[in-house]
Amino acid sequence: MKFRRKGVIALTAALCMALFASAAMAALDEAGLRTAVESDGAVVKLDQDIELTTGALEVKGVSVTIDLNGWKLSRTASDASSTYVIEVYDGATLTIEDSSANGGGTIESSNTSAGAAEDMRARGIKIGSATLNQTGTGGHVIMNGGTIVADVASGEGQREYGGVGVALYANNTGDGDAVDVTFTMNGGTIQSGASGIVTFGNKAVATINDGLITGLGYAISGNGSSSGGVSLYGGTEININGGKLESTEEVVIYHTQDGVINITGGELVGADGIQMKSGEVNISGGTITANGEYKTDYGTAAKWTPTGAALSLLSQSAAGSGYVGKITANITGGTLTSENGNAIVEAVVNNAGDKFNALDIKGGTFIGNDTNGGAIVTTNAGALDTTITGGTFSSDLSNLKDAGVTVPEMTQDANGNYTAVTVPATDLSIDTSNLSEYIVGEELRLAVGQTLQLKVILTPATSNDVVVWTSSDESVATVSQSGLQAVAGSVLLYS
Repeated sequence: MKFRRKGVIALTAALCMALFASAAMAALDEAGLRTAVESDGAVVKLDQDIELTTGALEVKGVSVTIDLNGWKLSRTASDASSTYVIEVYDGATLTIEDSSANGGGTIESSNTSAGAAEDMRARGIKIGSATLNQTGTGGHVIMNGGTIVADVASGEGQREYGGVGVALYANNTGDGDAVDVTFTMNGGTIQSGASGIVTFGNKAVATINDGLITGLGYAISGNGSSSGGVSLYGGTEININGGKLESTEEVVIYHTQDGVINITGGELVGADGIQMKSGEVNISGGTITANGEYKTDYGTAAKWTPTGAALSLLSQSAAGSGYVGKITANITGGTLTSENGNAIVEAVVNNAGDKFNALDIKGGTFIGNDTNGGAIVTTNAGALDTTITGGTFSSDLSNLKDAGVTVPEMTQDANGNYTAVTVPATDLSIDTSNLSEYIVGEELRLAVGQTLQLKVILTPATSNDVVVWTSSDESVATVSQSGLQAVAGSVLLYS
């Protein structure tokens, strides 16, 4: 058979197209995946299960998306090192999606080490290149779907060092420059044996907007070690805006570091709700439910202490614990319920001195078991550090009155709960007594990066109205619900 020139060209083109089509249809393997995530802006879609055999998948210095597409990305190890599936650093941003109809996409870590319990380190994703004793580079992960599984065999000793879904490693030396390490969860599931998320270091920020974090141990935790009164792994920020966090056997959030928790929504369910050994918690919404056994023996060990409380504020300075303390709780909303114990318990665990700073309640609902002390029980808090001006309670708080705490006038409803009588404010102003050196004309001027505590004056002084702080431009200044401003430039004080 003879071909004219045009026929030869057409046949050659057809053969080339067939070859390209065959290459495009080839399934993505481990080598192809590692190459694909090196390209900035890449969207990588799995089309088969991939078992990583040569270490963790590294995403560094680029912005990429991995669509699990219903498939499994996994890694298994038998040595004592942490078995991370993915590591994100050098300022990279990884977005995790799962476009499959059944939502079955999974990132799974397994560690089959036969060594001691602390050697069983199944880990899902590491963000940031630091270790517990040094700084490193930052990274960001956005989880929109899929499931992260990092589990080990059950058992208390194994859970302590067992599966961790996501680990954030920012600056961990206590004195170096901060690096941005963030995890944002908008959907999907994290299933772990020890902790769904752990936060280490200055500017490690975990934000939960939706999704499920579940497991035997903590949903979120940190590290409370310190040196010379300075938190080594503090400066963390945990934001719960939605989703569900649960622990089937322990506390949902174990907060040992000198950081901040902000809860505006979501559902927390566990044996204990939140346990603070250090730092600040701000609650304005959401529900926190504790269903564990009521206990008042807090021991002295530097670990989670079962209380059965929705929120426990436990000051502790036992030898070796390293906890900085500075515990502050600001509550303006939300529902805190304990099925067997107290909605809030505050106690000194061991020689804590002044490590409890303040408990300020302006709103919210607090339900406890009346046979075990009622809504709120304190052992160290008093009139100077405890303020209650609003809220609904399952008990009349007479136990706090006996400790010298001022309790507002309350009325009892048909369900037997007590609600603080509202005293509306007729006027509000900024307390400028500590601001004179910063005021220029009608502006409050601070240096870039400086922080300052703002306070309001309500008239009448007995008003228990809730003050909500907002910033009109967060690129200029941010403000917490306690009135603490972090300033990037100058900000108008008066409008």
